[in-house]
Amino acid sequence: MAVRDQVSLQRFLNAFDFPVIVLNESLKPVAVNRSGSSLCKQVEADSTIGRVIECAHSRLPGGCGNTVHCSGCVIRNTLNETAKTGRPYSRVPARLTTTEEVSLLVSTIKTDMSAVLLKLEKVWSGSSKDCNLPLLSPSGAK
Repeated sequence: MAVRDQVSLQRFLNAFDFPVIVLNESLKPVAVNRSGSSLCKQVEADSTIGRVIECAHSRLPGGCGNTVHCSGCVIRNTLNETAKTGRPYSRVPARLTTTEEVSLLVSTIKTDMSAVLLKLEKVWSGSSKDCNLPLLSPSGAK
């Protein structure tokens, strides 16, 4: 992506007042907006979504997408489903393990350029025993 295009993309993303991550057609993160900096690390070359959102499981052997936890990851499954089918998802409940348990609402949409936009809404963080937010797969989303 040309520098000018990257600057335009960043300006566009920074207009949103909620965290947004742009993933390319291979589902590799390419940009995070300013609001996302509270939830995410900066995107670097060859970043994975797990590394960017600081998922504890992404630091295990095998890395993001290749651990025993990944097959049940609502964030990963929702991104994969949107990339594959083009179907958008809105506010799918998910849990993320970082240094603590974080409950999120995940929304995705595929662009006409095969990129996927991921919106993350932080609902709650702390001990999992205090959280009553259900875990749903993308197929359970409405």
